[in-house]
Amino acid sequence: MKIHKPLPIPKDSAWDRPSWKKHIPYWAREIVHGISNIIKWAPIIYKDRNWDDHYIFEILKFKLLQQREELVNANRHTGIEETNRYITICLNLIEHIQNETYGTEYQDYVREKIWSESTKDGTYALHSEIVFENFSGYFLKYQNQTRRLLKKDPELGLPENKQRLALRLGNLNQYRCQTLLFKILGEKINHWWD
Repeated sequence: MKIHKPLPIPKDSAWDRPSWKKHIPYWAREIVHGISNIIKWAPIIYKDRNWDDHYIFEILKFKLLQQREELVNANRHTGIEETNRYITICLNLIEHIQNETYGTEYQDYVREKIWSESTKDGTYALHSEIVFENFSGYFLKYQNQTRRLLKKDPELGLPENKQRLALRLGNLNQYRCQTLLFKILGEKINHWWD
């Protein structure tokens, strides 16, 4: 999984830098900018598919990367450190969502033996047996969320339901990650402009 770090903020502002753009007409700048955008977006559009949320997040991630680079490199407003920080947090949350980091984290706390057997009717049956588990350590890591789940469904607290509780906890944490992403976007995105 890729970890995004905040971009270094330049000491000067784009206002102070010389630019060729000041010497050509506006319409020509717009044509150059449009062609540049087509070239930048071409790989993202080429890889895009319409069957999964992963691709929606790919487009959002690419847009945030472009926006962050533009705003940080321009360095024209006083809140650029906060903008850099929050866009970076959003990028890392998207990485966690796409990799299902929290949804599958519980699997680090269990080892299973999985095998298949053929049945009499010619099909196969899949079997699994837990060889080792440390769900208690996983529940300890997320005590508040575990309590919340047990309050909603006390039956999950039974010893035979430990794996179901771990799975539900992983799903809850994955949902919380996605909720946090959209909460940050909802509160901060209007401030990300130059």
